[in-house]
Amino acid sequence: MSLIITIVGEKDAGKTTLFHQIAKKYSTSINKNSSPLINYVEELITISNNTYNLIDTPKFILSPKNEIEKEISKQLEKLLEKSDLILWLVDKITENSILINQLLKKIKVPKILLINKVDLSAYEEDINSYQILRADYYFPISALKGINIDKLTRQIIKILPSVNEKKEINDEKNINLLIFGAPNSGKSTLMNYLLRENRSLVTPIAGTTQEPVTSPWNWKNINFQLVDTAGITKEKKIKIDLWKKCDLAWAVIDASLPLTKQILQIVNLGEKYNKALIIIVNKCDLIEKKELIIEELRMRLKSLSYCPIVCLSALEGKGINLLVRALGEMINQSQKRLTRKQIEETTKQILINNPPNYYQGGKLKIYYAKHELGLTHVFIFFINNPQWVHFSYQRYMTNYLRKNLGLEYLPIKVHLRKST
Repeated sequence: MSLIITIVGEKDAGKTTLFHQIAKKYSTSINKNSSPLINYVEELITISNNTYNLIDTPKFILSPKNEIEKEISKQLEKLLEKSDLILWLVDKITENSILINQLLKKIKVPKILLINKVDLSAYEEDINSYQILRADYYFPISALKGINIDKLTRQIIKILPSVNEKKEINDEKNINLLIFGAPNSGKSTLMNYLLRENRSLVTPIAGTTQEPVTSPWNWKNINFQLVDTAGITKEKKIKIDLWKKCDLAWAVIDASLPLTKQILQIVNLGEKYNKALIIIVNKCDLIEKKELIIEELRMRLKSLSYCPIVCLSALEGKGINLLVRALGEMINQSQKRLTRKQIEETTKQILINNPPNYYQGGKLKIYYAKHELGLTHVFIFFINNPQWVHFSYQRYMTNYLRKNLGLEYLPIKVHLRKST
């Protein structure tokens, strides 16, 4: 496990600015999330061959007033308890600073008090006023201008000589797995069950998750980046860049609710963005006949007939084995490399089994094809004229490839290119 460095502070103290300053310099990928509102944001960083998990947290809530604020406070408390170093940002001493100090004193890990936005030339004269907070170390910085960040990181290395168990993860391609669905369908509960921790806050209030929550997940030595998203409604949609980045997606449905047109449209987003997709029917412990839901989904989502449908209860952990089994099969199919002979023989059979008709004054001829593997398999057919291919025949080609090449669970792209 990488050592954990947690950044805390009041609202507008500069936590997220500092997080981005450090991540921009010491991480292979910069997390571009704005300041976390509910769930913390994490980034794996490497400083002088030392690897750490850097965490940006929501603002300190000293007096939680509702269910969500109570859960934020609980999550932060647990996070601080397992941290190896706390970076505490202040820009001035307030009554809240004194109260936060009393809470942090109970956490028996090293703490660096970072005095942000100060006049560095006057800092030495001013230091006595900050010593009332009794931190282990004091550091003046400007998070916005990046002043003293190098000195801070050198101090971190002195305090925390890191173990490098996770260094190799930076050099590997993570599989980005997007979890999406309607509000309160159980996306965060599922993510937390897989991670075995309360990573994404769960409350009875629909819409608790307001921003994407990302966390690494290792399954059978495969590195995933799980992305839990806010519930999709007519007003709220997943940002296009999250769809572009993801390699596969899980659509989570609440089994206890009717399958409305809006829910089916949400599931269809996986097909719209041509992503490998598993449809997850959650809360199956609340219904009697889950077969009826599967039957209805198959009937109403005919274009997604190739997608696995898994019934489970994320809260109880029932059916998770079926989910990971389907995931494993998708990974296996994504790595299936076809020989030139297989592609040539399949191309011949496509034409023999269903010879193309004349369309728009011409008849399709296929000269040869190329294949690119992945969670979406791509087949490029070089033909006499793409305009002579009816969309129904292209759909037949796609279905034939999926069925006869052992790619039952994956989306397939068919590209038609003119060749002479």
